[in-house]
This record gives sequence, C-alpha cells and structure tokens, in this order.
Amino acid sequence: MIGEAILPAGVQEMSAGLVKVKHSDKCSLTIPKTKGSTWKTGRWESPTASEVCQRLAETMMAFREEENRNKEIEPVVFEVEWPIRLAERKEALGLPEGTQVTILDLPGLKAVNDERNGPIIRRNIDKAFCLIAYNAEETDKEKQKTLLDQVVNQVMALSYGEKGEDEEREFRHNKSSVSSLSRMLFLLNRVDAFWRHDDAVEQLERFKGDVTAQIQEKLKRELPDHKEDVEKIALRQICSLSALLAVEADRLWEEPEKQATLLEELEGSFKKIFPKDYFKQFPRDLKDLEKNQRKDLIKKALDCSFANDFETHLSSYIHTNLPKIIIGGYVNVMNLAYNRLLGKVCYLLETNKNRTMSNFCEYMLRKIVDLD
Repeated sequence: MIGEAILPAGVQEMSAGLVKVKHSDKCSLTIPKTKGSTWKTGRWESPTASEVCQRLAETMMAFREEENRNKEIEPVVFEVEWPIRLAERKEALGLPEGTQVTILDLPGLKAVNDERNGPIIRRNIDKAFCLIAYNAEETDKEKQKTLLDQVVNQVMALSYGEKGEDEEREFRHNKSSVSSLSRMLFLLNRVDAFWRHDDAVEQLERFKGDVTAQIQEKLKRELPDHKEDVEKIALRQICSLSALLAVEADRLWEEPEKQATLLEELEGSFKKIFPKDYFKQFPRDLKDLEKNQRKDLIKKALDCSFANDFETHLSSYIHTNLPKIIIGGYVNVMNLAYNRLLGKVCYLLETNKNRTMSNFCEYMLRKIVDLD
C-alpha cells in the first residue's frame, strides 16, 4: 500500500518476516522477542523513517545469519506505529469513522503447507483485506511459474485461515461459504519494466491477460464451487516506487530541497513512464521549478505510475465488498457450525433408526422362539 518511505525501503528483504504498520499520529518501532532471536529487541520512540529502515535492515541481516545455524528459528516481527496516507482518507475509501487501519507485510509463502511462514500468515489475515502482488519485472519463465504458484498458495492460505483439514475440504465444496476472494485485490507490481519497449501498453495488457488466466485456471481447480468469484479476478497495475516518490514529494511542501531531490529521482529513474519529451517543458535543474510546476509534475507522476487509478479502484472495491470483508469470516464460521450440527443430527437419527430396527428384530426373534 502507498504509505511512507518506510514501507518499500524497510520491506524489500522481508520475505522471512512480518511487518505490522499501525496508523498513528505518533511514531514508534517495536521488535518483540521471538523464538531464536539473537538481535536487539525492544521499543524505540519517535524514530525517523531512515532509523526504522536501518533497524529493520540490521535485524534482517542478523536473522539470516542465525537462520543458517538454527532451522527452528521463528520469523522476525516488526511492529511500527506511523502515519499512513490512505488511513487519513477513510471517507474516500468508504470506511466507517473510527476504523483502525493496519498494514501487514506478510512473509513469503512457498507452499500452502509452509510450516514456518504459513502459521504466521494464517494468524494475521483471518479478517484482513489483502493485496496479492505479482512482480511484473520478473522475465525468467521458471521464476514466473514459481511466482504464480506462490500467488495461488497465498490465496489458498488466506481462504483457509485457521481451518483444519476437514474444514478446508468443506470450504472448497460448500457453495454457501462466502469466498475469501471478495477481500483480495490482485496487483501487478513494477509494471514500469514494460516501458523499456516501444509497444509497452500492448505488452502490459497481454501479460496481464496471461497472468490473470493462469491464476484463474489454477484457482478453479482448487476451489471448484467458487468458480464465479474466481472468474471476477482482475489484475490492477502499479509502479510502486515511482508512486511512492510522488506521494512523498507531495508531503514535503515545507522542505523544497528534499522535494526537488525526489522529483529528480523520478526523472532519472522513471522518465520512460511519462509522455515523450514531458520533462523538456521544465528547467534542466528541477530545483528551479515553480510551485505550480511541481504540483503538475507530482500529479502527472501519480497518474503515470497508476497510483491514482489504483486508489480509485481500491476505494470502489472496498466500498463494494465491505459487507463481505467484515462478515464473510463470521458467515463461514456459522456455515461450518451449522453443517457440523446437521451432520451430528443425521448421525443420531441414523443411529436411533438402526437401534430401533435392531430392537424390533430381537423382539420378533423371541416371538418366533416362543412359538416353537
């Protein structure tokens, strides 16, 4: 999700850890003790974004070193309190007043039965709204297949939550279950990679279509009675880093030098996503931009990175699916409880029927013996 610089900078190597970013006016970082932790744990008040990123990077480095020696080690957990941009705009998202927003960056899932990261994911997503991201920058076919499998595994883990094997089986084939797909938004990330080609738009649309079809095909096999929800899956796209740079620049009107640095990075690293010759209208040194020119550039960056499109779709999606997001988990629990109760009643009736028939046969046998 598009928030502070802390998110992409601190989460790049977080495939083995859990980051919780809770919206707050105050800033803090907590690293709780976990099984096997050898790194510094505790709570830090009022850290800067760079300090949080540095602490996360150092902790993850220590985790990976310890992981080589201790295979029983638990994933690292980071708990961050920080202002989240979208959380400050709950009305635009259609969220009720008083809604608490927390962003979770979950560890990677290699398989549905991943014994290390699977439990971490299932404990934290049971009633969450989830973004399932696919890296569009990956060009290796084998790695693309692995990424696709990970996306499907993630969906299955999100669907099952803390269900046991019997509940999983029942969820797969219970048409009255509220599909967890209604609280999942699929996102194609780093699509700026396509702008290396002249026919970028055509290649992106073709790639989106291929990935969407493959995800749907795999999920239809896994969730045969939720085919209608699977067919509604549609990937949105975003250039997350350029979007973040634009969002950050838009928050720095009181610090023009820092803002100019971010705008220069946008031009230097993401010039191709902008219309051809777009930057020729500006001074060569972006530090000389007038305020209205900065506003135009930031707005254009939010459009060209698909950030505005993503936020609009996110708002619409949450508004449309909010009832399912909120009550879906509870409905499924009630469905499972009802089906279990129905099964027990049927079992008792069948048992009683068999017992009655047995008693009747015994009675008739005695009558026959008496007649003899």
